[in-house]
Amino acid sequence: MDLLFKQLPRALWQASAWRDLTVQADLRYDAPAACTLDALRPTDRDEVLPVVLHIHGGAFRVLSKETHGYVASRYARAGFLVLNVEYRLAPESPFPAAVRDVHAAWLWARDHVAELGGGPDRILLSGESAGANLALGLALSTTIDRDEPWARAVREAGARPLGVHACYGFLQATDTARYGRDLPVGALVGARLPIIERDYLARADATWGLDYADPVRIIEQLDDVGRLPPVLAVCGTRDPISDDTARLIAALRGRADLEALWVKGAGHGFHCLPGRRSEEAWLALLGHAERVVGPR
Repeated sequence: MDLLFKQLPRALWQASAWRDLTVQADLRYDAPAACTLDALRPTDRDEVLPVVLHIHGGAFRVLSKETHGYVASRYARAGFLVLNVEYRLAPESPFPAAVRDVHAAWLWARDHVAELGGGPDRILLSGESAGANLALGLALSTTIDRDEPWARAVREAGARPLGVHACYGFLQATDTARYGRDLPVGALVGARLPIIERDYLARADATWGLDYADPVRIIEQLDDVGRLPPVLAVCGTRDPISDDTARLIAALRGRADLEALWVKGAGHGFHCLPGRRSEEAWLALLGHAERVVGPR
C-alpha cells in the first residue's frame, strides 16, 4: 500500500510536476505518524505568497497527499504556497480522526506558514470528494460556535480562511443508501458507498456526535451562513454523487458568497489529472482563488 499510494506517486511528481517547484516533504503538524504535509512553492518566487491548504480525497479510506501531487502542483505553479495535507484513514482510524487531523493542520499552518514564505492571513481551503467534506467542516469550525473540541480550538484561534474550493464533494457520509434508494446510481457505486460509510463510521467515536461527517447537513440547518468564507463548488454532470454538490449549492445560494461550476460530461475525480475538462475546472479554481486571496 505504501508503494502504491506514496512511493510511486511521489516519484512521478518529483520527476515531472514538481520539477520547477521547491518542495519540503513530510513536515509533521501533529503527533500521529500520518499527520504530515508537503509544502510546495514556485522556485522563482521569493515574496510572501498566498496559501492553499489542500485536503485530498479518497473516501476517507485510501489515497494520499502523494496521489494528489498534481492538484498541489497546479496551485503551486500558479503562485501559491501549498500545504498538501496527509491525515489518518479509516478503517484503522475511523471518524473523527480525519476531522481532528485537518483541524490540527489548520492550527499548525496558522503558526508556521510564515516560516515557509506564506501569508497566515491569506489561506484558502481546497479539497475534493472526502477532502471537500473535511475542508467544509473546517471552514464551519472557523465561523460558527460548535461544542466539539476540535471546533472550539479552531474557533478560539480567531482566524478563518478567505475561501473554500469544494470539488465534487462527498458531503454526507451517513445514510449512503440514499444513493440507489432516493437517487439513481449505478450498481457498482451503490454497492461501494455503504462500505465507505461502514469503514468510516461503524467504529466511530461518537462522543461528540456525527455531525462533522455531514457538513452539508450542518449548512442546511444553519439560520445564518453569511459568515462562511466564499465557496466555489465544482462538479461534473456525470458524477454519481453530484447530488451532494447540488445540495451544497442550494443551501448556500442567496445566503452566502457562492460560485458554482458544472463541467459537462465530467465524472468523479476529473480535475486530478490533465485533460480538457480538468482545464475548465482549473480556470475557475485559479480565477476564484485570485479573487478571494488577492494578487499572486
